[in-house]
Amino acid sequence: MFHFVEPENIMKRLSALFCAATLLAFAVSHIALSQSVSRAPLQAILVGGGPDIDNNQAAIEGNIRYLNRLLPPQTPRTVLFADGNLQSETVLFDVESDARDRANRLWKMIFDSKRSDPDAWVSSRTPRLNSRLNGASNEKNVAQAFAQVRSSTPLLAYFTGHGGQNERDSNNNSYNLWGDKELSVRELSRHIARLPRQTPVTLVMVQCYSGAFGNVLFQDGDPKKPLVERDIAGFFAATNDRMAAGCTSEVNEAEYHDFTSYFFAAATGRDRVGRAATGVDFNRDGRVGGDEAFAYALARDRSIDVPTNTSDVFLRRFVQVASSQRSSTRWSQLRAWATPSQRFAMDELSKELKLSGENRVSQARRLVSQSGESSALTQMREAATSVLNQSEAQKLYDQARLVARNQVLARWPALSKTGERARLKAFVLRNFEREIDDETWRELFEADAALTTLQNQQAQKEADAENAQAHALRLVRMCDSVLLRHNLQSSSNARLKSRFARLLRAEGRTVLPPVAQLR
Repeated sequence: MFHFVEPENIMKRLSALFCAATLLAFAVSHIALSQSVSRAPLQAILVGGGPDIDNNQAAIEGNIRYLNRLLPPQTPRTVLFADGNLQSETVLFDVESDARDRANRLWKMIFDSKRSDPDAWVSSRTPRLNSRLNGASNEKNVAQAFAQVRSSTPLLAYFTGHGGQNERDSNNNSYNLWGDKELSVRELSRHIARLPRQTPVTLVMVQCYSGAFGNVLFQDGDPKKPLVERDIAGFFAATNDRMAAGCTSEVNEAEYHDFTSYFFAAATGRDRVGRAATGVDFNRDGRVGGDEAFAYALARDRSIDVPTNTSDVFLRRFVQVASSQRSSTRWSQLRAWATPSQRFAMDELSKELKLSGENRVSQARRLVSQSGESSALTQMREAATSVLNQSEAQKLYDQARLVARNQVLARWPALSKTGERARLKAFVLRNFEREIDDETWRELFEADAALTTLQNQQAQKEADAENAQAHALRLVRMCDSVLLRHNLQSSSNARLKSRFARLLRAEGRTVLPPVAQLR
């Protein structure tokens, strides 16, 4: 028997089926998109650690841990850190000052004529990398890590630690490996040259003088030789003649201000403590490229870093700009020639430095050279005032120290003999620990704190001045890059323009997929 269904009911059922199909298709496409993001083809080599325990600060470990958390879980990776042993106490970190620390400090104040750094309480512990460790960050393992790359899957190679400047050739600086060995630009270039030809490489290095590694663009890492054909892009925390920030034993990662923190926060949308980083898609193409993350770090990194990248190295190698062109090109013209990400960095740095007008690049150059007479006079006056204040605080500290020393020697006369101090030290320290919170030593600790505050204030002023100068240099270099790029694009050298366009596409590649939250 047939049942007649009214047309209205047919339309309702068809509409319901259509909605269900649409929702199913959306769900499938959303799952596919999520999987494509989470399973983005990528392989990684992460190298971190100082050359020894005394130079393997917590921030270096923190960088490796941060990158491990940003990489999609299934990403094939080689992690090389310090001596390669998760049971070795190789990580240097700041410790909270307790009664024992203060007792030791009191001992040093009384018996050591040279005043020690009150913030220098550091200890060592085992690594906390939230990842399997593949070995030490030494010469053999780095070579093996690159040799084991067999596929054409994009490679992210990240290096964090310390760097050395080659005084004879700053184009061939080095990264310090564990055990006082070095990895030079030329050596890393040879490792990269042995990779499969179709493997795209993104290189991120954050050590001092790391900008020299931009020369991996050239055969054997030598800027006098031809360009390599490989798809390679590099981002570096500092130019080849400057130190970089980030090697601290501070354990609070919310206080880290360095290239790693800002570059990868921009690239993935999450900073190292899980906060969102947004607004980085400057060209509005729906994703964040390495060039955009670089511009964000350039604008936001509150440190002495003067970052550079492979396109900077390329332009400064092949393109000329006359000094008259630098001085005559107006700010508005430079902004018109700049890319969206370059404009962002230019505007933000200009705002931070409180520069305005069409000649603001010239103003930035003066900040770099510190040639302004009024600025120099201001600095001299501040320095003189600081010296007077510290001199008075030093006198009060010396007086309080002498009083405390006389009190201690009156209680334990044997301590006046150097040979007896070692024998009695443990006993005296136990007494200090019991007395540390009462009024016995209040005057000396207060004098010490006052002197420390003045010294920290002076250090902060000097740091602020260094940061301002570094940020002015960033602005100058960015504007020079815009000018050099314009000159290249205006030239008739089609081959060079084509190769530069390839490099820009490589730098615009997504370094890491976005993350919803840190693991």
